[in-house]
Amino acid sequence: MHTEATTITPAGGADELALIRQQVEALQARIDEMEVERAGPADPAVAPPGPAPAPEPTRVGRRRAIAGLAGAAAAGTAAALASSSPAAAANGQSLVMGVGNAATNPTLLNFGGGNVSGTYGLGVVEANITGVNTRRAALFGVARGTAFASGLRAVGVGPGVDGVVGTSSEASGVVGTSSEGIGGNFSSTATDQPAVVASSTNQFGLMARGPDGAVRLWPEVPVPTTFATSKTGTLYMQGTVADDPSSQGAMWVCVKGGAPGTWRKVAAHNSAGALHILPTPKRIYDSRPGTSPTGVGPKTPLVGGDAPRTLDLKQNSSGVPAGATGAVVTVLLVNAAIGDGNFTIWANDKLKPPANTLVWGGSAKRFTTQTITAVDAQARVKVDASRQTDVVIDVVGFYR
Repeated sequence: MHTEATTITPAGGADELALIRQQVEALQARIDEMEVERAGPADPAVAPPGPAPAPEPTRVGRRRAIAGLAGAAAAGTAAALASSSPAAAANGQSLVMGVGNAATNPTLLNFGGGNVSGTYGLGVVEANITGVNTRRAALFGVARGTAFASGLRAVGVGPGVDGVVGTSSEASGVVGTSSEGIGGNFSSTATDQPAVVASSTNQFGLMARGPDGAVRLWPEVPVPTTFATSKTGTLYMQGTVADDPSSQGAMWVCVKGGAPGTWRKVAAHNSAGALHILPTPKRIYDSRPGTSPTGVGPKTPLVGGDAPRTLDLKQNSSGVPAGATGAVVTVLLVNAAIGDGNFTIWANDKLKPPANTLVWGGSAKRFTTQTITAVDAQARVKVDASRQTDVVIDVVGFYR
């Protein structure tokens, strides 16, 4: 119900202060009506409050009384409308809030702009954002180490409560970048819960980029051969990957969960790496005259007796790259001298080992074997035989 404010006209000779009091009472009555309208229908069992009793008259100046009246009216109106009016700020201006704000309903910032390239929807910023790429973020935080240590920190408390959940139907679920530190830093104290879970139906579950490596792992302890005894009792899940700094960056994977489980070394600076099988074997050398590949090495037999010959496994477009760590080759001896002999292949940058790749005997003259050999940085090997023979080398694959 709305009652029009009463206009009060001073009677002839009325006291000025009495007139002001009547105006205050009229405004107070209007404020009471507004509060009743906001609260809804009153409980019939409860009598509606009456107007507040008028204060005792105090002799004040006209200007001071009018100023106090205006302030009281403004404060009363703000109190009546505060709970129904949303907090707001002009477009592009800051939203100022105090400490200890609490809410039982969501707070929505409805950003109705178009392409807002280079800007963000809602930001909490320490100092200024000069030189910071906002990447059109809906929610944006900048920490400079004075007031804040993190641009964003999310904490989930209790079983099944996630700290950060990032989903996307067509792009990245979570993107973490840093100019001087770690792009994404995630941890979990639960023994059976991962620090990061990433899944995708169409693209990458987890993608990381860095100037010195895509992914870097820092385990709490090394995973060397003493791992089984040093970490007995610690539960590891199958599929766990660890970087072992004690063995110069060897990568290990847990192939069977347990305490500590069963581990296999995947790669290391002193391991062969992955085996690359060529689509078909590639002949890189044949010492017999008139055979292919032509123009590759001397077309003469090995003479026998400490006369090693260097062969380049990259020849004839074999596909073996410089930087390979080893190669799988087929060795064929042709026109071998009758009697007992031996043949050896080894890395070009090493001394001849006291070992044999192939031994032969009798009068067959043709002998063959398949072997794995190390190579130098340019994928070269050396070959030698104790007796005269032609040699043919086919590359089957390489390690890198």
